[in-house]
Amino acid sequence: MISSLAWVRKGAAARHPQKFNITDEDELQRVQKLTNLEFGDAQQQLEEARKEAEGMDGGDGWQDDDDDDQDADESMDQDTKTEKAEEEKGADEDELAKYKLDTYDEEQSTGIAMGAFSNIKGLSFYKSNDDDPYITLKDGDKDIDGQDDDDEEREALEVLPSDNLLISAKTEDDVSLIEAHVYAPVTEEAPEGSSLYVHHDLLLPSFPLCLEWLSHSPAAASSSTNTNGATRASQGNYLAVSTMDPEIEIWNMDIIDGLVPSAVLGNREASKAWEKQAKKKGTGKKKRRELAVRPNSPHHHTDAVLCLSWNPFVPNLLASSSADGTVKLWDLDAAPKEHGGLEALRSFEGLHSDKVQSVAWNTAVRSVLASGGYDGQVKIFDVRQPGVVICSVKVDGEIEKVRWNPWRCNNLLVSLDSGLVHSYDVDAVASSAAATGASQARSLFTLSAHSSACTSMDISPHIPGCLVTAGLDRQVKLWNLEPSPGGGPKPKSISLVASRDVGAGKVFAASFSPDEPLVIAAAGSSGKVKVWDAGQAKGVASVFGERVREFGRGLRERRKRDAAAGEDQEKEDEE
Repeated sequence: MISSLAWVRKGAAARHPQKFNITDEDELQRVQKLTNLEFGDAQQQLEEARKEAEGMDGGDGWQDDDDDDQDADESMDQDTKTEKAEEEKGADEDELAKYKLDTYDEEQSTGIAMGAFSNIKGLSFYKSNDDDPYITLKDGDKDIDGQDDDDEEREALEVLPSDNLLISAKTEDDVSLIEAHVYAPVTEEAPEGSSLYVHHDLLLPSFPLCLEWLSHSPAAASSSTNTNGATRASQGNYLAVSTMDPEIEIWNMDIIDGLVPSAVLGNREASKAWEKQAKKKGTGKKKRRELAVRPNSPHHHTDAVLCLSWNPFVPNLLASSSADGTVKLWDLDAAPKEHGGLEALRSFEGLHSDKVQSVAWNTAVRSVLASGGYDGQVKIFDVRQPGVVICSVKVDGEIEKVRWNPWRCNNLLVSLDSGLVHSYDVDAVASSAAATGASQARSLFTLSAHSSACTSMDISPHIPGCLVTAGLDRQVKLWNLEPSPGGGPKPKSISLVASRDVGAGKVFAASFSPDEPLVIAAAGSSGKVKVWDAGQAKGVASVFGERVREFGRGLRERRKRDAAAGEDQEKEDEE
């Protein structure tokens, strides 16, 4: 199954990704620090398994209970056979000693501990294959066809500026991983059709729940995990990944075969220590119930992280919501602590009485967050004022997703497990709450989007009033929220434009492309990523045609401005 998706806009990924390579001592120490916990756990599990095996084999041996009476002739024959066997054994021992056959099957101990990460401490690293004595095919050597393998691989891994990356969080047969797909849309240079293929993947330690792309390089990222170069400063191609573990990992998506994340948000040492304590004390039903809830911490999450939201206006800020009932704010520019992870900049507790399923930054006001939880509460608050809630909304049901309208900064959409979608004017809700004190606010409209949970929704960043929803009923639906002529908060009309079972199974994630106006990615229980070009569907062009043309005109003007700015910059550089 695929639980989450994340788009990467065109030009954000490195054209030629690099392979993970440890070239300095500081990076090796960072890798060892991040992996020592896993290495120690593997050793402990191996030791426990060995003790259990010894306990199973430590009982009394099997004994023969048959009668010991034997004839005298049989005893004499046995003695004779024993003497002959001893003579033959002596001759065999001489032969074994002569040719050292008695030690032939013995493995030579290297003194290196075996485990999941034992190769890290025992490896020697070379800056190039030319320096490695165990590699006979050196860099620059040609293959049988006279071509360089490195050049072929470099060409195969190339990501063109016209390509998008589409990243999925996939779990199959208890193996969790990130798959980075390359999506090449239809262009004038490639009019034959779009393509989608897996570019590379990364293994994850636990079941993934949410992906969030960000362009900001965390301070913890070293030179070995940052391929973007000094010219891009803190710009990069990074992915924040939340899992069933309390920690958040940030991976550099321009690195192939990455071994460790560029940064970890949270305290992995504390999580491991609590797990060991729970394992020791959880021997009865009462004790297991007492240890089931881990106490919250203001510095890190203590349960699975359910949602992530990156702030594009303040790119070093990342918000997260968790099953521990808290929302936390992270500063990616902060230095990691001794345990190797970052501590939360701020923790918001008491907002929700149950798991916090979704969190989202406002699309215009850089300090405002919205969160929604299993308790049916929507909270809007300013991160600069802890403990102060701008407004609160109570809905009937568990909240699946909260999403701000990028075309109206005070418009918030909320999807529920019942399949409904509510739309709220936050300013009106805040005014009403201040006047009456009621939290049961009236929505602008309620949309019966799906027959079961509406797990995902997105509003097009290119076309005003274009909404996509997806649910467990296997449907991906495109809606037209016709803007009001007077610019009012409530749409003039709402209509279903297109609906399709894209073959993703029960849909858990659906979102618009950051570059193509009507291209939608969806994924779910089938474990396959599906891309739907809704612009090709019947009736879609007639509804959104004029708005798509406006987008095209704006795009062409923006490209002209960018080209002119680039020419001016080149002239300044020449001068």
